[in-house]
Amino acid sequence: MKSNNKRGYIVSLCFLVLLLGVTFIVFRDKLPDIMNAVTQIPAATVAVILGCGLAYQLIDSLMCLILVRSRMPSLTYLQAFELTMCGVFGLVCSNSIITVPMQSVYLYSKSLDVGHTVGLMTVKYILHKATVFTFALAMLLFEHAVAARKRAGCDEIPAAGLCGVLSYNHAAGAAVHVGVAEKADAAHHR
Repeated sequence: MKSNNKRGYIVSLCFLVLLLGVTFIVFRDKLPDIMNAVTQIPAATVAVILGCGLAYQLIDSLMCLILVRSRMPSLTYLQAFELTMCGVFGLVCSNSIITVPMQSVYLYSKSLDVGHTVGLMTVKYILHKATVFTFALAMLLFEHAVAARKRAGCDEIPAAGLCGVLSYNHAAGAAVHVGVAEKADAAHHR
């Protein structure tokens, strides 16, 4: 078992080095500009940004703990945090494509059956996106006047964005509703 753990750490470290290398190669021409912009940010601002990011993940872990404990009462907060970080890794590395499958595999490794893992992680994903949408909508509504004063021609951008986001959310909500209704109907006829 220790050999397997060691191999996992080595593979993870190699993958991290590979990602850093690819990032360096992609941004090598702009690296001085990036470093210049980063060094101009005050340390206190960086600390606040990092603190807010960590607080967000801790709150997300709490939501995950509450949601998953309905099916897995033995789940600890540390495991919920690991599950959340697994999702963050999937989100960053794959632009959210493998987030739910990675989290589902993690829960499956903790002895939760596949159907419940995928279902719970899908619900968590929908709740997460609904939260992000709510905050983005609030910012769009409250900051629209500020943006319009600062830049000419901003009036039509928020309205178009708002219509697009609302249309997408209605379509996604309808798809989820249809899926849940079909599943409930199938369960009722058994």
